[in-house]
Amino acid sequence: MKIFYGIKIKDKSIPSIKDIAQLELEGIKGRLTNPDNYHLTLKFVGEVKKEGIDSYIDLLKINAKKMNSFSIDLDVIDTFEKKKGNVIWIGTKKKSSEFEQLAKYFDDKQNALPHLTIMRKSNEIVKKEIENFEILVDEITLFESKRINDKLCYLPICSEKLKRL
Repeated sequence: MKIFYGIKIKDKSIPSIKDIAQLELEGIKGRLTNPDNYHLTLKFVGEVKKEGIDSYIDLLKINAKKMNSFSIDLDVIDTFEKKKGNVIWIGTKKKSSEFEQLAKYFDDKQNALPHLTIMRKSNEIVKKEIENFEILVDEITLFESKRINDKLCYLPICSEKLKRL
């Protein structure tokens, strides 16, 4: 099974993010991300054996107890350029020390950039500021990445709340 740690975008925020994506990417060709899959990645783990999943769940529970909840301001659309098609994302132009600290609990080599993928397989390069949109980070989720009926799905395996401020 293919797994990753992330922050699921709350249901109440999905319509606003979807509207921003559709408005800002109008006329741009690519594969829009299914809004059910909106998340901020903390650490992509990759393939693991099902019988070894408990150690990843334990790490999630331990690390969630180390952090207070916090907010991130999403205020930019940018692009990761890739040979097989660019990835367009919504993120922040300023680093989030809280997000970086949380990501380091899962991967100390990572330089964490909070971003939410809104389109894949695009030939375009998009870089623009957008109206500030705040999201609350109060929970970490371990996801399984799986294709169901040829549709990419991110299925929650386990979620754990961060400490309240």
